[in-house]
Amino acid sequence: MVIGTLALAAIAAPLAGIALARFLYVKKSGLPERLIARFERLDQRSSWKVLRVKPFEAGIARLAKTASIALGGVDRNQIDQFALAGTGAAARIASRAAIWCDAWVVDGFVSFIARAVEFAGIPVRLLQSGFVQRYMLWIVAGVIGILGGCLYAAHHAAMLAGH
Repeated sequence: MVIGTLALAAIAAPLAGIALARFLYVKKSGLPERLIARFERLDQRSSWKVLRVKPFEAGIARLAKTASIALGGVDRNQIDQFALAGTGAAARIASRAAIWCDAWVVDGFVSFIARAVEFAGIPVRLLQSGFVQRYMLWIVAGVIGILGGCLYAAHHAAMLAGH
C-alpha cells in the first residue's frame, strides 16, 4: 500500500511540475514576472538570501530528501529485485536457447553436410590411382558413354516420331 502510494506520488509530482511550468511559461500568465517585480527588493538584500536558504533547507529540502530515500527504497526493493532479476532470468533462458540452437541446429547442419560429402567421396576415392593415363581413360570412356546415350535417345525419338 505504501509502495503504491509512493509510486503514485513519484508519477504525480513530475506531471504536476510540467503542468505548472506550462501554465506559467507557455500560457503566458505573467505570474513569474509579477513575482520577480514584487520581490526584487528582497532578493537584492543579502539577509533575504539567508532567510530564503534556511527555511528551504529546514522544510522543503528535508521533505525532498525523505521522499527520495523512500523512493530509493522502492527502486532498490521493487525494481532491482523483480525487474532486474526477471531480466537476468530471461537473458539466461535466451542464452541457453541460443547455445542449444547453435550446438544442435547450426553445428548439426554443418556436420551433416560434411558427412554427406565424405560419404559421397567414398566411391571416388576407390577410383583414384594417381596415374594421369587412367584418368584420361575414364574421361574418354565418359565422353563415349554420354555420346552413345545421346545417339541412342535420338534414334528412339526418331523411331517414335515416325511410327
